[in-house]
Amino acid sequence: MINLKKYSLSSRQYFLLAVADLFIIFFGQILYPNQIVVGNDSTRFYFGLLIAAALFLMFQYLSLLITKTTQVRKYKSEALNLLLMAGVNTAGVWLTGRFSSMTGFGISSYLIAVILGIFLTTAVYLVKRSN
Repeated sequence: MINLKKYSLSSRQYFLLAVADLFIIFFGQILYPNQIVVGNDSTRFYFGLLIAAALFLMFQYLSLLITKTTQVRKYKSEALNLLLMAGVNTAGVWLTGRFSSMTGFGISSYLIAVILGIFLTTAVYLVKRSN
């Protein structure tokens, strides 16, 4: 049995990660308004921003758990773990954008999901390094 408690981040690090997610979504929407849309007719801008950041944080937590459990069992390479984490984060961004009518966050293509997934993985990597 694997003790996942020792592999998780601290509360401060999760807070920093949530703030980083908010900034990534907000500035992505400002810089690329045709590709990233926050808010729709039933969800206001700020509420869509909070829902998307909460879902991204959930997928980042899931990617941390997946990489730590596979790292303990099989792989020791940090690059491979970051690649796996980027894949999970990209899938999370794509799923959040796919259900844009419910989440209030929409993307124009899978390429935007890949780019945001890489930025979110970079944020996780930097927050993990900021012990």
